Amino acid sequence: MLNQAASNKNSTLQRLLSGSGSAMGFRWFILVLLPVLLLLAISGQRAIAGWERDNLTLAFLALVAVLGLLFLLTAYIRQTQLNRLRATQRNMVFGLANLAEMRDPDTGKHLERTRGYGVILADTLRRQPKYRRLIDDRFIANLYDAAPLHDLGKVGVPDRVLLKPGRLDREEFAVIQTHTTIGAGILERLMEKIDEPVPFLTMSHTIALHHHEKYNGSGYPAELAGEDIPLEARIYALGDAYDAIRAKRPYKTPVTHLETVQRIYASRGTHFDPDIVNAFLDCEEHFMELFDSYQAYDDIYLHRDSANAQDGGGIEPAVVWSREFELGVDIIDRQHRELIERINQLLNAVRQGKGREESMTLLRFLQEYVVEHFQSEEIYMRRKGYQDYEAHKEMHDTFVADLHELMAEVEKTGITSEHVVLINRRVINWVVAHIFLVDKNLRACQRPVEVKE
Repeated sequence: MLNQAASNKNSTLQRLLSGSGSAMGFRWFILVLLPVLLLLAISGQRAIAGWERDNLTLAFLALVAVLGLLFLLTAYIRQTQLNRLRATQRNMVFGLANLAEMRDPDTGKHLERTRGYGVILADTLRRQPKYRRLIDDRFIANLYDAAPLHDLGKVGVPDRVLLKPGRLDREEFAVIQTHTTIGAGILERLMEKIDEPVPFLTMSHTIALHHHEKYNGSGYPAELAGEDIPLEARIYALGDAYDAIRAKRPYKTPVTHLETVQRIYASRGTHFDPDIVNAFLDCEEHFMELFDSYQAYDDIYLHRDSANAQDGGGIEPAVVWSREFELGVDIIDRQHRELIERINQLLNAVRQGKGREESMTLLRFLQEYVVEHFQSEEIYMRRKGYQDYEAHKEMHDTFVADLHELMAEVEKTGITSEHVVLINRRVINWVVAHIFLVDKNLRACQRPVEVKE
């Protein structure tokens, strides 16, 4: 017993000194601040023995200020370390999520879309008095981070079942059901190796285990019913089902948004929590915006670049600036970067159910942007004697005309979910098709010629 106690003390001391786990912040105090304070106390006692009272007061205040600064510095360093650790944890976990996703290429952007549905649905649900105390900003943030791990257990499902092009038979369906317990087991082992609880991992475990439970108790793996199913799993189950119904699979054709809404409503109280279905009906158009915007992104952006296109893809789409976009003309490259940033802001807003507001912001931005940007390009082309100037300018004029027509329609009818999807498709297509495929030809401009402005 004594040897075991000594061993425990030694391991605790080693953890304190090594800075691992929750004791990491104490290392600075033990190894740096404490010796410094002891030395100051010993030397200071001798130095101030003959000081007057006013000087002692000033010295005391100075010491307090120094200690305060040291404390703030230590706290800042500690927080920076924690932020880096959390970022590393998330990156590792999302790496696992991508690994599971890549084994099932048919799911495409399923992970990223479903995490967006969860945020939209939870934000709508918390407006109901019953859920105001249960769902706060932290809950929604954890739900967003937890969502990509819901199908982690698919890494343990044989390819013959996971990748089967047709419907599963009874035996195969029993095998696919095990992905819930496999995923929960992986996350349990991961959490055991982390000293402090990580809220989004705890929520990931809950969702992975219970997102196929049904409100009437006929789901799996635990056949939970009603509010015995954790709230985060009830929320996620609806978003997961919406995406699965709408998506194209080898054994099924894609389903329209309207039919999907009707199917979910028909399962109110059987498959889904009635409260959550009611919240879904209040925000279903945001689901459509998200799904269709991602489809537009995949169709236009990912599949343009066959060298980088992957069926599973990475999560969280964004139009990424690269050297392939650069023309070597500072003002034009800067304007292209700004447009790409605006597109990514719109994609991010759609994920949060704020696509309409950001779409209007983008339209207003484009009205000013096209004037300045197209003028910059056209002046550059004329100065360089660009041989395809007229054709290039015609593309500019067509885009401006389409933009004015769209803006007039939106101002007349108000912006709708269909407009959000249309704006995503047109603007993303413009960036990829025009900047990447057309504007890059400006690199081959002829030598400058005299042009009358």
